[in-house]
Amino acid sequence: SSVLISNFCARNFRLSELLDDCYFSRCEFLSVKGVGADFHESLLKEVRMEECGLSFANFSGTRWESAIWNACDMQESYLADCRFKKMEWKGLNLKRASFFHTPLKGMDLRGNEIEGIVLSEEKGELRGAVTDLYQAAELARLLGIVIK
Repeated sequence: SSVLISNFCARNFRLSELLDDCYFSRCEFLSVKGVGADFHESLLKEVRMEECGLSFANFSGTRWESAIWNACDMQESYLADCRFKKMEWKGLNLKRASFFHTPLKGMDLRGNEIEGIVLSEEKGELRGAVTDLYQAAELARLLGIVIK
C-alpha cells in the first residue's frame, strides 16, 4: 500500500525504516543518513536531497519529477528502472551506482562522479546523456573503446 508524505523536511536525520512504495511531494532531505535506505517503487515530486549519505540505497523503480540532488554520496546505490523528469544533479558521488535500464537521456551528468557505473549489456541507458570530456572517456571504457 502507498503512503503519501507531503511538505516534509528532514534535517540531520537517520533513515532506518523502509520507505518503499511511498509518494513524496514537496519534501526536503538535508544531511540525512540513509545508507542502505529502501525507497524502491516510490514516486518523488519536487523533492530536494542535499548533503545526504545514501550509499547502497535502493531507488529501483522510482519515478522522479522536478527534483534536486545536491552533494550527496550515492556510491553503489541502486537506480535501476528509474524514470527521471526535470532532474538536477550537482556534486554527486555515483561511483559504481547501478543505472540498469534507467534512461539517462537529457540528464546532465557533468560535475558528478560516475566512475564504474553499472549499465545493461547494450549500454542504451547512456543515449542522450550529457557528460564532460573526462566522463566521456570513462564511459568509452564501458563501451570497450580504447583511448590512446
